[in-house]
Amino acid sequence: MTTPKALANVLRATVFCALAALPFSMPVAAQEVAIDFASHLGPSGPQMQVFKWWADEVKSRSEGRIEVVNFFYSQSLVKAPDQLAAAGDGRATIVWTTPSYNPSDMPLATITEIPFMTENVVAWGRALEELYATNADVKAEFDQRGVQLLFAPPVGGASIGAKMPITKLEDLEGMKIRAFGYLSQALAAAGASPTGMSGAEIYEAVKRGVLDAYSGVIFEVLGDLKLYEVGPHLTGVGMGAFSQGVFLMNKDIYDGLPDDLKTIIDEVSKEASLRSAAVMTEAETAVCDTILAAGGTANLLPAAEVERWKEMLGDDILSNWIAEREARGLPAQAVADQWAELVAEYEAETDYTSGVVQCAERSPS
Repeated sequence: MTTPKALANVLRATVFCALAALPFSMPVAAQEVAIDFASHLGPSGPQMQVFKWWADEVKSRSEGRIEVVNFFYSQSLVKAPDQLAAAGDGRATIVWTTPSYNPSDMPLATITEIPFMTENVVAWGRALEELYATNADVKAEFDQRGVQLLFAPPVGGASIGAKMPITKLEDLEGMKIRAFGYLSQALAAAGASPTGMSGAEIYEAVKRGVLDAYSGVIFEVLGDLKLYEVGPHLTGVGMGAFSQGVFLMNKDIYDGLPDDLKTIIDEVSKEASLRSAAVMTEAETAVCDTILAAGGTANLLPAAEVERWKEMLGDDILSNWIAEREARGLPAQAVADQWAELVAEYEAETDYTSGVVQCAERSPS
């Protein structure tokens, strides 16, 4: 359902197209697409920096015909799980969200939650962009929710923050760890007790002892959340990419734009995707600086332990993901096969070392 606010933007675009078709001697009103942007993240993270660049570029190249007029950060417009619906119904024009918040609405897109596939989160994001562009069933999920995928910049891979370094799987036994999605399943298999809660609740939960540790927090926002104060020891656990953020635009508004403005949005979105890896790497370095300066450390779970964990899980997570969706009549096996091919393809094309791996190399032993 499109709200009056979204309809107004579509009507403005339609009016412009009609006016633009008039003889050149007629005065033509400037197109104005006023964008409201919403995110559950604060303004300083790398993804938000990339979007600010996107907003500036789109305004400049469109000569002011498209402008992001409001930036609603930190869930100030809608809560994180409501961002997908907000983009679809026009409460927001563009949102930053993740399929992980709405798995029942985007069951095929949650292929991005399967752990232990790659540490290269840049390849992960590029693979989702390609999957959306080439797989009609995946694109249909977005279309049905009334949204257009703009781009999918990388987000940091999985790590665990705790009061002590984790060096073997047995260290996880009995630990109350914040987690979600398939991270929870992997942690439970190792004997941990996964607990769901929002990122904003983690600090106090660890501080009060409700949690022993946290996971499912992308490395580059640890500084903003100050989680290194309560869980100063970060362990890279080898799961790699475990989620994927997406910038989504209201589809009615996008479809109602004249072709030249669509072209500007598409071109700037592609460029934003390409530049996002360097922005994230810089942010991860800054977060590591903060953690180490505060007396924290970073380490990597030994490779033998990672392999033991993977053997413990087998192919249960992916097999269950496929079976659950195939039972609903969805082409999950075909999507999983294409996903694996795309991830491998983009792994070969991109060069990335995760923030926690780089931080572990710098951390005092």
